[in-house]
Amino acid sequence: LTPAGARRRDLVRKLADLRHRHPALFDAPTEFLPVPCPDDVYVFRRPLPDGSAWLTAVNISAQPRAVAVPDAFSIVLAADGVRLDPAGGQLQLPPHGWAITNKESK
Repeated sequence: LTPAGARRRDLVRKLADLRHRHPALFDAPTEFLPVPCPDDVYVFRRPLPDGSAWLTAVNISAQPRAVAVPDAFSIVLAADGVRLDPAGGQLQLPPHGWAITNKESK
């Protein structure tokens, strides 16, 4: 296995584990959120009845992009270089970057 292949395998294992531990990632309703550059970035939220939610953002462009994220989300798993500014509610996505975020119920 090449180093890149090992990293890819590890990521797939992390994603599978996350999905297994949190059924909402595949069993909750999906809401696509508006973004300033819809051809470049996809953002969707999976809200749960208890007030918690998952939010996933994917930048498919070769340019860095920033998207607004509702309050109280934190990064659970993300590509290198992704940053979340909780004060400003901005998720900074590098080229081809992605993030899976979570908001706990109150």
